[in-house]
Amino acid sequence: MELVELPSIDFETAYSQEFVIRVLQHAKQLCLVITSLKILSGNISPEGYKYILEMHREVPELSLFCEVAAHFKYRVRLDFRVDDFLVSDGHWMHLEDFVNCKKVTVLDRNDYKQPKYANPEVPRALIRKWIESECRLEYLEVYGEQSNNWNTLKVLKSPEDAMGRRQ
Repeated sequence: MELVELPSIDFETAYSQEFVIRVLQHAKQLCLVITSLKILSGNISPEGYKYILEMHREVPELSLFCEVAAHFKYRVRLDFRVDDFLVSDGHWMHLEDFVNCKKVTVLDRNDYKQPKYANPEVPRALIRKWIESECRLEYLEVYGEQSNNWNTLKVLKSPEDAMGRRQ
């Protein structure tokens, strides 16, 4: 069966998770190539969120502006290659997993969760990986309470510099 390009699927209002997943499964059955997927409201179960991440890991534009449970844990695979990836509930993210995306925007809107990247060592490791490897990442933007608390100088210094070297 020939693949047909579908410009975009936008779920802009609160649809049930079941409806969203069924529409996505139906698009897959019809061999439609989704170029943009936007889920802009509602709560998604951990299973549904994982399904979306796994089944749409090469969509040019993926926007998940929805909440997922605080206990959600997930590591994306190496073949996760979304060009423009936006997440509004990024507490589960390991930023270094997304170096094969071109643009990553994390809008951490849920202050009750402790994101993985709140520790300055995490963005430091990401920057190191970004510089030392051949990755696609061109742009990273992180918003939220935890990212506002980053001390940029501490993030950019090596661990030895951050602790103070003895002469």
